[in-house]
Amino acid sequence: MLKVGQKVPAGSQGVLQDGSKVDLGAPDQAVILFFYPKAFTMVCTKEACGFRDVHEQMVGKGARVLGISRDDAETLQRFKAEYKLPYDLVSDVDGKLTALFEVKQLGGLLSRPKRVTYLIDKTGVVRGVFHHELSANAHVKDAMEALQKLA
Repeated sequence: MLKVGQKVPAGSQGVLQDGSKVDLGAPDQAVILFFYPKAFTMVCTKEACGFRDVHEQMVGKGARVLGISRDDAETLQRFKAEYKLPYDLVSDVDGKLTALFEVKQLGGLLSRPKRVTYLIDKTGVVRGVFHHELSANAHVKDAMEALQKLA
């Protein structure tokens, strides 16, 4: 995982669910970037909906929320629509962003990236790192607390 104080790695461009691009290394506002293993799974859905439920508060504090997974754009479009997610989702099918952000895969039979949330300030510096593999609510809570301190 990246560490607090590190700059977002160069080459951190991603593709959103609608096919448009986003540059995570050059934000114009704070970003809550949460990596989750797979859309439509129990804990990932709970996490995504948790961020949905506090989205307005996070936007009110000047942050953009982005979810990122190895799912393809079509799957992310369905996930966003089904759960009425008000924020964008980033498709990382090739795993490039997962690798750049050092979101290592789980060992054993599971071959999905870990669940990691970053708070990135408007200059592209990591200001918070949260890792709770099975506690979706902890990511939302920790990100909100860190955002309040940043604001």
